[in-house]
Amino acid sequence: MKKGIFLIGLSLLLLRCSPPKKKPLEVISFAKLQTIMEPKEDNTVYLYNFWATWCAPCVKELPHFDKVVRAYGDDIKMILVSQNEEKEFVEVQTYLDDNQYRADNYLLDKGNPNVWMPMLKEEWSGAIPMTIIRYGKKEFFHEGKMSEEFLRNEIDKLKKEYEN
Repeated sequence: MKKGIFLIGLSLLLLRCSPPKKKPLEVISFAKLQTIMEPKEDNTVYLYNFWATWCAPCVKELPHFDKVVRAYGDDIKMILVSQNEEKEFVEVQTYLDDNQYRADNYLLDKGNPNVWMPMLKEEWSGAIPMTIIRYGKKEFFHEGKMSEEFLRNEIDKLKKEYEN
């Protein structure tokens, strides 16, 4: 009996100590991004963040985003869209592996940004970080770095608007 309890305890400890599963980085076209970003009618908040490893404000805000996403649990889904060049794929994947963000990770095969950026968000100047938060048909758009508190407030505000 004691041996069985010990083995169960040891198994649980080993499971708890195992490293989190790394999410792969996928190179996608703008057409695939449009499909990923189509509005969804479910009870999930979708947080789309456009960033790059070379962008200091982007890298600084991502831990705040991850903390908020983890706090909301399954009520929120974060999608990170890297603006790095494809030749920097390994660097981006390494950064994501090192930080273990709870997100789906994409690297956009850009094409001509003058064509696709206004199709994504007309008022987007091209600056990053850029964030779009969607809940149902409601949406919030923001260029520039966001604090954890600001992000939480915007998510809560969006949820309230949608539910009223």
